[in-house]
This record gives sequence, structure tokens and C-alpha cells, in this order.
Amino acid sequence: MIKITRTLNAEVDKEYLLFIDDQPVPDVRIQFKGGEAGEGVYDLHPLSLASYEAIISHSFNAFPAYIGESGSRFPLSEIEFRLTPEQLGLITLIKISEGSVTFESRPNLGDWNKPYGFSEYCREASKYIKESSNITFFYEDSYGRDKYTTYFMMWFPAPTPDRPLNSNISKYSDLIRETHEKVVGQLISENNSHSVIASFKDFPPEVRTYCEQYLTYFIKFLQDLGVEATSEIKHEAGRVLFTVTPKNEHEALDKIRTALAAYLQLPNSPVSNDPTNEIALQRLESQVLRFQSDLKLAAAELQAKNATIEAQQLTINVQKALLSGDIFPPPIKHIEQEKKTDKEEDREEFLGGTLALTTYKDKGVEVSWAKMFRHLRDLFADEDEEPSD
Repeated sequence: MIKITRTLNAEVDKEYLLFIDDQPVPDVRIQFKGGEAGEGVYDLHPLSLASYEAIISHSFNAFPAYIGESGSRFPLSEIEFRLTPEQLGLITLIKISEGSVTFESRPNLGDWNKPYGFSEYCREASKYIKESSNITFFYEDSYGRDKYTTYFMMWFPAPTPDRPLNSNISKYSDLIRETHEKVVGQLISENNSHSVIASFKDFPPEVRTYCEQYLTYFIKFLQDLGVEATSEIKHEAGRVLFTVTPKNEHEALDKIRTALAAYLQLPNSPVSNDPTNEIALQRLESQVLRFQSDLKLAAAELQAKNATIEAQQLTINVQKALLSGDIFPPPIKHIEQEKKTDKEEDREEFLGGTLALTTYKDKGVEVSWAKMFRHLRDLFADEDEEPSD
């Protein structure tokens, strides 16, 4: 049961309080439109994510009209929730009425510090949405000395008034996150034509530092292959963006992508037993072993902090995810296949045979680190290849 009551308690900073199942919902502002003498409406403004989720777990019709002292009725008109930056892409406000759900973006362009413009974002999002769904998307360019955009809006149909609001809103939010990630990835790639960008979901807090350290070491790995480059790690809307920029802008980016794809798979492969005196290979092996050890230690520390059976099972699941290759997608299969031999073994080889997928060898993966390293080094040393843009 939901009700709104008026309070005259001087210690309460709100004049009206919202109750759900006889429990007060904190962080909700109730705004009335219209006077006590006539008919009017009210809006709900949840001020925290918890109060917002509590409200949208009910249907629109579950919120009763408030009856004023003169008997005037004030039905619910709209629910408005302001989001913090990057909580849902670039969305800053969600408005829910009986007939529609509106997502708005009105960022402070004075603080805009992204490598792409807000106008670019709106145009790219508009194209993606038109190609992938029937969402109503609107943005308007303002005209002055320059053409620019200050806001965009997205409209979705609201659930029927008797269904919980979150039955549809959660799907809308997921679609907006997916759209945002694809648009940002596209724009960053376009604005970094001389860089390689890898995008990952946010790393678990327990291993974030270790994962980012491992990514950063890739620059030393490239240096050992004969390529000078710089790297940058940014966090964007629940994603980690790892950018690698070669100092020579004519360096073939497709080769750097190939090297990065192989490098990201090493922590999930058997440790190399290849005898070698090459310092670069020993340094690489040391770095991978350190990263694997850090992951195991983080999983053990997490498990030690939890005592309940459920927490222990969660820890086990996290540990499996950390050590199964889910940290660093894409998987090896995204590397271009070169040849297939020994049909009975069902074997796929990559990078000139230095790395192979099998069905029944050690965890399904064979790796010759020495051959992989030398193959990559030869790849970068091949001057017959035309430079990439």
C-alpha cells in the first residue's frame, strides 16, 4: 500500500512524506502543481537510486491521488529522477508518466572533456538507434557561429498502468547502455585513427590494479618487439579503454592488434617451458607469472574475508572468472585463422603455428612462447608490408 501524508513536524525537512507498505521512503521530494482550491497534480522526485528503485517497483496506478484539506484531488503526474554523470551513459534525467518513459541528456558542455563532441555523439547515436530499434530519438542542433547540440531525448512506451514500472524500464536502460558503449567505441576509434583501442568491462575492484598494470606492461612488450609506443587507460561508462599509440604514425596498426590479442591470452595459457637465454622472453614470462600470482592472491584474500556459504560460492565464481579468460576478451578465436592440420585432432593454428587450439591437450591450448615472440618480432621487422593509416 502506498500513501502520501502531510507532516507538521518541525524536525522533518519535508512537508510531505511518501510511505510504501507503512515504511517511509527517504530521499523523495513531492512537488504539487496547483492549489488547494482547485484540481492539480503532484510529481515524485526520488533523490537517490534506492528510492528510485523502490518507486519503479510499483505500477503507476499504485500511487493514489493525494486528497487536500479542501477535498481537492491531486493525482500523480510524473516521476523524475536525476542521474549522476556516467550512471547511464550520458543520460541526466528520467521522466516517467502514465503513457511514456523519457530519457534526457543535458550535459554541462562547459565541463565536456571527451575526445569527441556532444554533437558527434548525438549524430552517431541517432544513426545507431535508427538501424537497430524503433526508439524515438530526438536532438536539435542550435545555430550561431557554429552548429552544436545541447541536448537529446529518447522516448519509450510506458508499461500498462497496472504493471510495475521496472518491467520495461530495466530493458530500456540496458538498451541505452549498449547503445552508449557502441557509440563511444565508434567515436573514439574515429578520433584515434593512429591508435589501437581495446575495450573491456570494468575490472573487479579486487584485481583492477593488477589488470591495469598488466595492460601497461604491453608497451614494454612492444618495445622488445622493436616498436616504440605509448599507452593510456581511461574509464568510460563502465568500460576500461586501453589505447596504444605508436610513436611512428606509419606503424602498421593491424600488427599491433595481433600482438595485443596474443599478449592478452598469455595469462590463460600454460606457462612456457621453452629453454631460452633471451632477456625479453624471460622478462615476459616473469610479468605473466606475476600477474597470475596476483590474481590468485586476490581471490584468496576475497575468500578469507567471507564466512558464509553463499559468500564462499560467490568467491569461487569470481575466482573462476578471473582465471578463465573472462578478464581480457576477445578470445583467441578472434585472431585470424591461418591453417588447420591433423583432422583427427581437430586443431586450429594461429600466428604461423605458434599458438594452437586443440580439443584435448592441456586445457585445449598449446602455446610456444618463444615461437610466438619471434614470429611477432619478424612480423614487425617485415618492411615489405605497406604501412597502415
